[in-house]
Amino acid sequence: MQKERYEERLKSRPQRLSRMPAGGPQGYLSTWEHKLFFVLYYLKNYPTYDVLGYLFGFSGGHAYDHLQRLLPVLQHSLATLKLLPERGFKTVIDLEPAIENENKIIVDGAERPCVRPQDEDQQRARYSGKKSATPLKI
Repeated sequence: MQKERYEERLKSRPQRLSRMPAGGPQGYLSTWEHKLFFVLYYLKNYPTYDVLGYLFGFSGGHAYDHLQRLLPVLQHSLATLKLLPERGFKTVIDLEPAIENENKIIVDGAERPCVRPQDEDQQRARYSGKKSATPLKI
């Protein structure tokens, strides 16, 4: 399916009609399996583009270019297969139909430090209940 889309895109460009990809050295991401592995590796580990390029044998700039081209292909494929997860719920009411058949829900979250407000009411609203890491001086 994606190969057909790729070939249609090549044929839609006038400059590509005279020169279809055939000759020259084999690219680092020559097969669809390599391209899929490249994108999935990035999504799993989120390395910098320089590290990603080094691991796959090209520059960080080329790694960025490959991701910009291949991520939409993966998203389109998952959307076509109806395998994209639902995201961006604005209210709890929107979330309820998506989780009604689930036994366990995992929420990935973390506390982040922030500037302490001067207003006492705002301080109480932001207090997490955790104790300070600073030991008492006795």
